[in-house]
Amino acid sequence: MPNTIIHGIIPYILASVFTENKILKWIALIGGMFPDLDGIPILFDTNLYYQIHHELLHPPFIGFVIALPVALIIKKLYGIKIWKTYLAFSLGYLLHSLVDVFFTNWYVKLLWPFSQEKFSYPIFLNLNFVLAFLVSLWILFNIFKFIIEKKNLLQEIKKLLPKKVV
Repeated sequence: MPNTIIHGIIPYILASVFTENKILKWIALIGGMFPDLDGIPILFDTNLYYQIHHELLHPPFIGFVIALPVALIIKKLYGIKIWKTYLAFSLGYLLHSLVDVFFTNWYVKLLWPFSQEKFSYPIFLNLNFVLAFLVSLWILFNIFKFIIEKKNLLQEIKKLLPKKVV
């Protein structure tokens, strides 16, 4: 089963195709990882985890709703157009649900709240290892690229901080 990090890396890579904006790439990554917040109960109660994981936060509609306040906050902090942030977050979120539908045995309510139907077409179930391997290679490549280019991590973090600090 693809883990949460892979769910984030996939939209990050896709966003990288369309934008150079690092903040939008990170927003896509966060959108891709966000649905797995409904898995937090595994830390406390395994039975509760299996009851609510993929039930509370996995329907794409939830991501479309959450994307609006995220976009408004990012607009205020960084001045990025609302529609760009909305698109980055909500598509990252949607990709999470689609990866679960096609790469796992977990069911997802793709059409909620309009339908309670659950979808699972694990046609790529046997490719989970391949997907994880490819994403791991991508992560390693970027780590080596980072080291080779001798980028200063503090400078990169400062670039991501809002320009107006109150």
